[in-house]
Amino acid sequence: MAFQHALLTFRIGTKYDFENDSVFFYGSNKKYRSSIDLDGIILDISEDNEIMTIEILDASNRFSLAKEDLRNIKYFEALIEVSEETI
Repeated sequence: MAFQHALLTFRIGTKYDFENDSVFFYGSNKKYRSSIDLDGIILDISEDNEIMTIEILDASNRFSLAKEDLRNIKYFEALIEVSEETI
């Protein structure tokens, strides 16, 4: 089975919502098409099917970090593997 890989680096913007414990990573300014909720990790997809924003709910628990530390995120990089089982 072949995996599709996508290396995402989000340097355009990050935002942490302290009250709701949600972190946002903005990767592009493309036109929004839809969102996919993967158990509290929300991917915003552009019209050309690229991930443009990632929102992570309950971020302090997912990253095992204090909420205060999440206020200082500079950029985010992730390797995402997609296979037939994960779609």
